[in-house]
Amino acid sequence: VILDEKGKVIFKQEYSRSYEFAEGVDWVDDNKVVFGTFKTIFMIDIRGKEIWHKKIEHPIECVSCSRSNKLIAIGCADCVVILDSNGNIRWSYEVQGDVKVIAWSPNGERLIVASMGKSTGGIYAFSKDGRLLWRFSLSKELQGRPIHISWGLLGNYVLLIYGLKVELRNKDGKLIKVLYHVPYKTEKGKRYILDWIVGGALSPSKIKMVLILHNYSEGL
Repeated sequence: VILDEKGKVIFKQEYSRSYEFAEGVDWVDDNKVVFGTFKTIFMIDIRGKEIWHKKIEHPIECVSCSRSNKLIAIGCADCVVILDSNGNIRWSYEVQGDVKVIAWSPNGERLIVASMGKSTGGIYAFSKDGRLLWRFSLSKELQGRPIHISWGLLGNYVLLIYGLKVELRNKDGKLIKVLYHVPYKTEKGKRYILDWIVGGALSPSKIKMVLILHNYSEGL
């Protein structure tokens, strides 16, 4: 379903039940949209006309487009795949775990990928042409936790939100500061977290952030 700025439906289409839809959908520009099914990526215009579709070897988890360089990043099980606006594969890279979050920098020069698994996971940063710029593995307490990524407006800083803590890093991956860590209490020698970070964003200009916290208790 595509809606205009007043909430009016301008396109609606049902797809075959044979397609198992992923959560990934994003705008390529003001007139084109890409979305993923289980192993197929589609591009359509705002009237619903299919421009192209492409089969992907790995199950699709998420999709993110860069308006600056017209590249489409597809997060998959065990890899990230980059397409151009015509559906051609530009490059791909295997990672540990399933790619759940991908985020282009505002200028389209860098891509950050977060992969997660039951016992593995990591943060990867790539140039737009596929060079691995930096990476690090997630600590045991962060593995399998939701991750959110928020770039600053100029692309010089990135906010990494792990559910338990928030890190501010520069574009080269250097840790500047842990901005927030969820409070916890200790009972009978066991730690319990009191809040859960479910979302957040970095302000466009100065280094400020907004976080959404969920009151939650879980043993660590």
